[in-house]
Amino acid sequence: MTDCPNPNPVSKAPQQTRSRQTELRLMEATMALLKEGGLEACQIPEVARRAGVSVGAVYRRFDDKNALLAATFRHTFSCQVEGREVLRAHLADQPSLEAIFHSLVSAFVASLVASGKFTAALQRFARHEADASFQALVKETRRQSIALMEDVIRTKAPASVSNDQIRFALVAVTATLNALMLNDEAEALGWSATDPRIVDEMTRLAMRYLVTPAA
Repeated sequence: MTDCPNPNPVSKAPQQTRSRQTELRLMEATMALLKEGGLEACQIPEVARRAGVSVGAVYRRFDDKNALLAATFRHTFSCQVEGREVLRAHLADQPSLEAIFHSLVSAFVASLVASGKFTAALQRFARHEADASFQALVKETRRQSIALMEDVIRTKAPASVSNDQIRFALVAVTATLNALMLNDEAEALGWSATDPRIVDEMTRLAMRYLVTPAA
């Protein structure tokens, strides 16, 4: 007697596809909540509601809120690769060192404004996340971003400017912008987040540092 085929075969591929689609919806909902209200706004029941799934569906895929956040931030990092290459091409088209920094600062400010409270949430999460692989990913992503910008700036910087000086200028600019934009210091100084003086003065700061001869 031959075996009869299962009249209702279960294909793992469609199930896996649906599961991945659900994960993506959950991460997209998480990103939206983080952008709107930061870490406090990202609660599992609200994530489930926005993704159109049950709370149980969230916990079948992620152990807890921390796991969901880590997965969401990892997904964000993977999506940034293409964006970094677009930025590299744009910066490489600039005619001068000053134009490169002006475009770079403009892009960074625009990114911080567009991200809402997401970037601050990411930085806060990263400071307290104990997972070594996540910390390594954060550091590597940061290293790649700095290296990309350094390579472009090197093409227009004076030969007397060292790579260490370029890196320090980049760290100083990004750290200052983070403080201004994410800690509301710009608002305290009477500047809006889109005030063009922020871009102009940060560009001036970087140029003064890089082109002023050392004493």
